[in-house]
Amino acid sequence: MRQHALRRTLLYAAVTAATIAGAAVSTTPAHAATGTSVITVGAGATVTVDDQLPTGTISGSLLNRDGTPAWAYLTVFDSAEQNFVTSVSVPSSGAFTLDLPAGSYKLNYRVRNAFDQWSGGKTSYETAVPVEVTAGQTVQVVETVLPTGSVGGRLTKADGSPAANVGVTASQPAGRQRLGLDEHRHRRAVPHRRPDAR
Repeated sequence: MRQHALRRTLLYAAVTAATIAGAAVSTTPAHAATGTSVITVGAGATVTVDDQLPTGTISGSLLNRDGTPAWAYLTVFDSAEQNFVTSVSVPSSGAFTLDLPAGSYKLNYRVRNAFDQWSGGKTSYETAVPVEVTAGQTVQVVETVLPTGSVGGRLTKADGSPAANVGVTASQPAGRQRLGLDEHRHRRAVPHRRPDAR
């Protein structure tokens, strides 16, 4: 008799229709970051493992501060170690739906391709509010775009003429968020920094 440990990284893939030489198999799906199942196999036998993860649904919407829909690029990370899980585009309707394995997640919104905000209206992964997904259930998430101000300016050469085709970026303290600006004449909305942001 031999024992094989099947290590599964549950946030990326499930073992489905895997054929293992052996006489008996017993697996218990975990539903956090990483789990291990021990499979006991015997010589000369074949066992098929169909191991599927229990899933739940995040049904959400992203709104501008006036209540109109906002568009963004949404990236999902697990709450334990900031591992990437999946990403989708939030359309102009502001609505999105995600089917995910049961677990805890943090959501990053790249709002209008201008700035980032995290679930719970936070400005960093560390302070983001986790979204808990339960198997067989739907959790509702409604996010509002952070309040913004604007940064404007004009770049010139030493002789006072416009400095064209120059990329400009703005960063929050400690470089936690980088904001893209436009060429030599630029104005871009940036989020106000909250006192609880890190």
